[in-house]
Amino acid sequence: MGVEHKSQDKSVAVNKDPIKSKTDQQHSSFIDVTADLRTQFAHEFANPDANAEFVYKDLSFEVTDKSKKKVDGDQPKSTKKQILQNISGSIKAGEMLAILGPSGAGKTTLLNMFTLEASAGTGYGSLTLNGTPLKRENFVRNCYYVPQEFSLYAFLTPRETLTYAASLFSKDTQHIERRVNTLLNVMGLESCADTRVGNAFFQGLSGGQKKRLSVAVALLSQPLVLFLDEPTSGLDAAAAAGIMQFLRDLASMANIMIVCTIHQPSTDVFYAFDKVMLMANGQLAYLGSADHVVPYFKSIGHVMPQNSNPAEWILDLVNDEFTSPLQVQNILSSWSHHKQQSQQQPIARAPSTRDVSNKDTKNHPGFGSQMWTLIKRHSLLIARDPTLYSGRMIIFMIMAIFFSIIYIDQRKREQEQVLNKMWLTLWYVGPAASLAVIAVYATNLEFKSVKL
Repeated sequence: MGVEHKSQDKSVAVNKDPIKSKTDQQHSSFIDVTADLRTQFAHEFANPDANAEFVYKDLSFEVTDKSKKKVDGDQPKSTKKQILQNISGSIKAGEMLAILGPSGAGKTTLLNMFTLEASAGTGYGSLTLNGTPLKRENFVRNCYYVPQEFSLYAFLTPRETLTYAASLFSKDTQHIERRVNTLLNVMGLESCADTRVGNAFFQGLSGGQKKRLSVAVALLSQPLVLFLDEPTSGLDAAAAAGIMQFLRDLASMANIMIVCTIHQPSTDVFYAFDKVMLMANGQLAYLGSADHVVPYFKSIGHVMPQNSNPAEWILDLVNDEFTSPLQVQNILSSWSHHKQQSQQQPIARAPSTRDVSNKDTKNHPGFGSQMWTLIKRHSLLIARDPTLYSGRMIIFMIMAIFFSIIYIDQRKREQEQVLNKMWLTLWYVGPAASLAVIAVYATNLEFKSVKL
């Protein structure tokens, strides 16, 4: 199916093997759970289809460039600018793909095409999930997108956040409680399960804990593919390494596919990826195992210096703002030639057992039950969040006193005070109504930020 859119820490490594060994040790111990808990997690959340596959083929995206000015009185001519060019590949169940590239390489546009959100241009190519063309309906059923700034309710605890979210997917109370407790344990959130998330005004969860909570909410829908935009943004080096190793372990435990964009990962994080996609100028410069990055670039004449972070090294190689554009073009041409030479018949895989066009909804709550869940959640937020009612009530009281003083003469029962009475009424009603609209929007940002 054609995808059509019309609208647009540095780490030091002496060599790879010791670093890889260190990464494996950290990775294997990051989610420190018992065998029984892993079994419980697999039973509740793991994708049973070992043959699930997400395939993207010949993805291209172009926009209209109208920046050219008039020349000799002629009208400005619009030209097509290629943002992505023939991006192809696949990812299988249990794997994690990291998309790297310098600014302007096309990472965000590619992720937007994966999530069917590309706009302000025209997209071409095909996306399939288990052999079925990816459309909005089966994307909602089988995929989940966690944006860079994921909205969590500051005045809810992780347990409450997961419980209310789980209630939108299941109507079995015992089932909900079991799933929530399993997630809290596996995600490492048990110690802060009853701590409010927090925001800029009061302390709550750490940045890494918030990221893990966002992923936990995503897992409640049991997605086949999990997309994340810059999951390490705003985190220090240790927390960034922790969350990426956590995601890698999660892909294996839940047997799902994880695709993420990432900016300058550390050496430990880099070698934890199953697959690395390096982009430059909207094209592929490399796509394959992280273990093979250094040997591949050595084979085309680029030897990594000792004591270098391989991620930063390859990003420097393809950044035409700081290196020769000719070198970048040669790297792109080398990969294109390498890809053509290595093309072979695909390995036969058993057919997928999960029908992505349908999803079991027998235990799914109805509209009335979901509405009641939202009412309960927002009632709790109203009671806890002073900015929703109590804070606005004080502001409205001060505002009413202010305008009452200004229009104090309108108390007189005289004809010339009629317009003043009307304006005072408008000042009482107008700002209050406008601020109420802002409050409603702010408390329902999930509908904008969470692409379900």
